[in-house]
Amino acid sequence: MKTTTAVDYGGYVTQSQGRLSEDEAFALMSWVRFGSDSYPIRKMGRGWTWGPIRGIQGPPCSYKTKREAIRMYELFIDVLRDKLAGRV
Repeated sequence: MKTTTAVDYGGYVTQSQGRLSEDEAFALMSWVRFGSDSYPIRKMGRGWTWGPIRGIQGPPCSYKTKREAIRMYELFIDVLRDKLAGRV
């Protein structure tokens, strides 16, 4: 019989008291652990985008430069930090 265990993703799901989903906690944990190596930035057609990260689809648009896509991903991580702290 298989048993499933819930992964706590560095305690972020517990700390957020339900404000972060498991996918958001995974994205935040991987960013904290691996830094810029974990950025999911990729080229799509003529533009740059980030995502998907598990259940998080990423932005609905693409950006002209890789630098802009990185900046938008960093803003997403900032929002996750604010959600974790309860400021959002």
